[in-house]
Amino acid sequence: MDLQALGSSNAEFGVDLYQKLATANPDENVFFSPISLLFALAITLLGAKEKTEAQLKSVLKLDQFAHGEVHSRFADLMRHLQQSDGNYELNIANKLYGEETENFLSDFLEESKKYYGSGLEPVSFLNNADGIRSMINSWVEKQTHQKIRDLLPAGLLDALTRLVIVNAVYFKGTWKTQFDQSETQKGVFVTPLRTFSDVSFMHLPKLNAKYMYNNELNCQILELPYKGDSMSFVVVLPNLKETTLEAVESSMDKNFFSTVDENIWRMDVEIWLPKFKIEKKSNAMESLMKMGIVDLFSESRTDLSKMTGERNLFVSKLLHKAFIEVNEKGSEAAASTGVVISFRSAKIKIKFKADHPFIFYIKDNAIGSILFMGRLFKM
Repeated sequence: MDLQALGSSNAEFGVDLYQKLATANPDENVFFSPISLLFALAITLLGAKEKTEAQLKSVLKLDQFAHGEVHSRFADLMRHLQQSDGNYELNIANKLYGEETENFLSDFLEESKKYYGSGLEPVSFLNNADGIRSMINSWVEKQTHQKIRDLLPAGLLDALTRLVIVNAVYFKGTWKTQFDQSETQKGVFVTPLRTFSDVSFMHLPKLNAKYMYNNELNCQILELPYKGDSMSFVVVLPNLKETTLEAVESSMDKNFFSTVDENIWRMDVEIWLPKFKIEKKSNAMESLMKMGIVDLFSESRTDLSKMTGERNLFVSKLLHKAFIEVNEKGSEAAASTGVVISFRSAKIKIKFKADHPFIFYIKDNAIGSILFMGRLFKM
């Protein structure tokens, strides 16, 4: 099972979407799950044809894969990610809610079930749209351990709704080396807007951790593994004497994650990391349209005829909500996408103090898939 290519594609999609979301929210926190969006859109891809299918595959970085191969690899990816061996908790769930009077094609339903475990639950949007909305929200809350609530707002669904595709991802990991709560101290977090916040900083006086200084982007990069070493939390901290957060974000490209993985090195680091919590609803639909998925959201142009046999469906809404909490024990997250290296000497202890805005992501270490990604801009 070679998932490296899919992992790289997932990461490339993730950084592209991050840049769009960061640009659209310049002075805000950003947090989303590339993997959650990918699973939901991959199920949609099962029903897409012609230009709609081509746009989806292009933006999701799946052009290199044949139709059947895309979905079999996503099935393998889902199995791989959930093999935690008890070291972390990761739950990925997909579900389809379809109007009971609509004739969905058996091939679409069978492939959704086969590759994504997403069985169709027949419901009556015609007669009980708001009741179905509450049912879907309850399912998401259960799958995410009550971290994602009210994904679908009141009034979103109506009698014209035919299909709701839902993905939920929940992750809880314990640091391999936990922060001692007695070391946690109050400090000041400063934003580019010169706002100051008193926050609690977790502290590790000395940890032999993976670290690098990226001279191209002028930033420190620190990797903190979770118990079991299969997942990690990575922090990208701009050196504000040399660059800005925006400059780092705009310079990140498809090779960013692999470059970090290839060049990060173990050394002794003193770490100061703020405890934080983010709950964010992202306008992923608008960002995806800017990236090139246009027809899918157009009533006149979309082709989802592999769902019903007719061109009678289009995606009217795409909602994405994500949550993360980082503390001394670890992280809990949920969602319903040429470097010169310095300081390789392990004799030097580096100081890593995240007291200003930074980029972070949670990744699978084996194949490089990005589960969650975000920016802590303010506290």
